[in-house]
Amino acid sequence: MTDKGINISQKSHILTLRGLSPLHIGSGEKYSQLDYIYHENYIFILDFDTLISEIPLEVIDDLTNDINENFENNIWKGDTKEFLSRYKIDWEKSVERKYDLIGRIGKNEINQFIKTGNQIYIPGSSIKGAVRTAILFKILKEHPEKKKNVIRNVIDRFNDQEIMKLIQKDGTTDLLRALIISDSHIDKTSPIKITGSTVYHLRDKKSTIPIYYEILDENFYSSGTIKINNKLTDAKALISDNFDLTQENILNAINDFSKEIIEYELKEFTDRKDPNLDEIIGFYKKLNNELTHLKDSECILRLGQGSSILGITLFLNFTDNKQIVRKYKGLEIFHFNIPDRYNKEYGIAKQGRYTILPDRDSPNKPKINEKWLCSVVTIRGNNKYVTLLERIKKLFDSEEEKARGYLFPLTRKFVVSDNEKLIAPFGWVKLTWD
Repeated sequence: MTDKGINISQKSHILTLRGLSPLHIGSGEKYSQLDYIYHENYIFILDFDTLISEIPLEVIDDLTNDINENFENNIWKGDTKEFLSRYKIDWEKSVERKYDLIGRIGKNEINQFIKTGNQIYIPGSSIKGAVRTAILFKILKEHPEKKKNVIRNVIDRFNDQEIMKLIQKDGTTDLLRALIISDSHIDKTSPIKITGSTVYHLRDKKSTIPIYYEILDENFYSSGTIKINNKLTDAKALISDNFDLTQENILNAINDFSKEIIEYELKEFTDRKDPNLDEIIGFYKKLNNELTHLKDSECILRLGQGSSILGITLFLNFTDNKQIVRKYKGLEIFHFNIPDRYNKEYGIAKQGRYTILPDRDSPNKPKINEKWLCSVVTIRGNNKYVTLLERIKKLFDSEEEKARGYLFPLTRKFVVSDNEKLIAPFGWVKLTWD
C-alpha cells in the first residue's frame, strides 16, 4: 500500500497477526441456502457453475422454474440436498470448500469474509482504522485540555473525524498518512470455519436469533508489512503536537486502549452475576493476563465484526459526560408539545429544522407536553423518525440505574456453541511488529 505521489524509501517491517478469538471482516456478500450444503456437522460451499454444468440441457428450464418458485429472499423453502437429488445432481462433485461448523445451522444465510479471488485476507485499512482509534483515544486521555476542547466545540457534530481535526495541528492533514500497512495474507494452515453468533442483552439475559459468519478461528496466523514514512514526519509535512509517530508509541497506544476495553468488559460482565457469561469472563481474564506478558514488539487489538461501540469509537473517553454519550448512541431528549394532526391527543416535536415523528405503529406514543428519551432511527428530509425509550419524569442526567442502561452499551455479539452457549467474543488478535 502506498500514498499516491509520495516516494517511500523506508524499510518495511513484517507485521504478523495471531488470532486470540474468532475474527470476521465482512465483504457484504452472503452464501444463500443454494450456495452450501450442511452435512455431518460440516458446511460444504458449492461451485454453482460446476453444479449447473452437470445438468442435462433438457431439464435446465424445469430447474430454473423450480428455483424461482421456491427461492425467495435468499431462503430456500425445501431441503437443498433433496432438491438437487431430484435433478440427479451429485452435489459432492461440486464442492469448492469444506468448513467445520461452530454451533448449529438451519435455513440461514452465511456472511462471507472479505476475499480477493477466493482467498480470505485482512485489509490493511481495517488494521489502520483500529490503530487510529487507539491513538486518538490515548491523546484525549493524556491531554485533558484537548478533551475539554472537544466537548466545547463538537458536541453538536460529535464524531471521530471532527475530533481528529482538533487533535492535529492542521485540520487538513492526517498524521497517519505516514503509517503504511499492507493487506495481511492468511497462512495456509489457519483454521477457517463457519460459526453461529448471537447478540446478547446483558440486562434482559436474552439472545437474538443466531447469525452465521465465515470466520478465521482463534490461532490463525497472517502476515503483511508495516512502515513509517519518516520523510513526511521529519520534514514536518505531517504534524501533531500530541503524538510522535513511532513504533513504540503506536504499540503502547494500542495496548493502553485494549487494556481500557478489557477492564471495562470484565467489570461489566462480572457485576452482572450472570452464569451465561462465565466463559466470556474467563476469556477476558486470560486476555488480560496475555496483555501483561507482551514483548516490546507486540500489542493486542480488536478488529472486525463484534468490536462494538467500545472498540470502534472513542466512547470510553467520554463515559463521564452523558451529553456526549447520548450523541454517540443516537439518543436525544425531545419535548413533544405540538399536536399530531392525525391524533390531537398525542404529540410530535420540533428541533431546529426537524420535525420529530415517533413510530406510529408503536404502542408507546407521547402525549402532549411529555418529554421522552428517544433513539433516532433515521433522518429523511426535515423529519427525524425516533423510537421512544423512556418518558422523562426528572432530569435524565441523574445517576439512575435505568439511565445507565440506556446510555451504556447493553448488547454484545458473541460466538455460540451447538447448544447456543456463549463461548467467545469476536475479533481479538495479537499483533507483532518485527
